[in-house]
Amino acid sequence: MARWSYNRIVKEFSDAEEYDRWYEQNKEIYRSELEFISELIGRSRFIEVGAGTGRFGGSLGAVLLIDISREMLEIAAAKGFDCVLADATSLPLRSKSVDAVLFAFSLSFMPYARALREALRVSKEKIVIVDVDPASEDYVKSLKDFYSSYEPTRVLRALELLGKRYNVKLRRTVLSSGAQKVGIIGILVPIQSNAGRRKK
Repeated sequence: MARWSYNRIVKEFSDAEEYDRWYEQNKEIYRSELEFISELIGRSRFIEVGAGTGRFGGSLGAVLLIDISREMLEIAAAKGFDCVLADATSLPLRSKSVDAVLFAFSLSFMPYARALREALRVSKEKIVIVDVDPASEDYVKSLKDFYSSYEPTRVLRALELLGKRYNVKLRRTVLSSGAQKVGIIGILVPIQSNAGRRKK
């Protein structure tokens, strides 16, 4: 992804307070999203990449939150979370230094192949990807109208790429708050003992 694209993403997420406020206004969906992610991440020692204001990884006990938006991380840091301003394609961590890497509603904004390569480098056990289900066409359209850098097919391409090497586990659910409904997709990539888990 070209540098100008990163700058565009940072610009689109510059209003961190508005972003964070959405979760206060949609608490029912937010709680359901947290529960869904928690079931996938388990008790792992994990980091979140594309962590925003810490609504997911921070709330679930991530040891480190990583994002390219300084505005987002300022709010996360004010909540008491450990944060690093860094690029998903060049994580400032040693190889196999954490149990797991979480992408919560962030991979669809990234150069997914390079971000996943870095996640595989630093993680010992698993990668967890949670995002809006691309099959939720109305909600996806509303996100694309709001965020020009959002591309839902990145999640499907990531699933295809990872499925060639790992026994990927896929979960889908539909969350609702009143009349609002949104499909969520969860991808669990177990990478511990790779030799025994990789597909032939």
